[in-house]
Amino acid sequence: RMKRAGRKEEETGLDQYTNGRLSIYKTYFTHLNWKGHDRMGAEAPNGEILVHAHNTYLQVAYDHGILTGGIFLLWVIFGIVSSALYEKRFQEKMRVAGLPLALFLAFAFAGVSEWVFQFGSPMTVALMLGLPSLMWKREQ
Repeated sequence: RMKRAGRKEEETGLDQYTNGRLSIYKTYFTHLNWKGHDRMGAEAPNGEILVHAHNTYLQVAYDHGILTGGIFLLWVIFGIVSSALYEKRFQEKMRVAGLPLALFLAFAFAGVSEWVFQFGSPMTVALMLGLPSLMWKREQ
């Protein structure tokens, strides 16, 4: 096993199974505030800069503040609900009516364990390309 810079050689407990993510989450949670941060990366207790939170929701709250993080979470929930209603409404007429729901669910679940809300992430690009279908008014 390779040693990562600034970390213990062997992680213990749940961190061993989560690849250190629980410690990263804890560090990011302790640094949350209402205004956000100018620079990416929270400082761990050992002085190491943790470049990103490995969690989209936590990263948005860290970068832009707790209120923005909450609004972002509500946006994802609203997207899931509205795309589920869209799929239910148009499933008989359009074979791809479930695509926005699949994209929102994939984004929501991937965001729990990785930082996917950036344009370098294929998941974000797919989600953004799927959003317009929810914005157009269609006849039933």
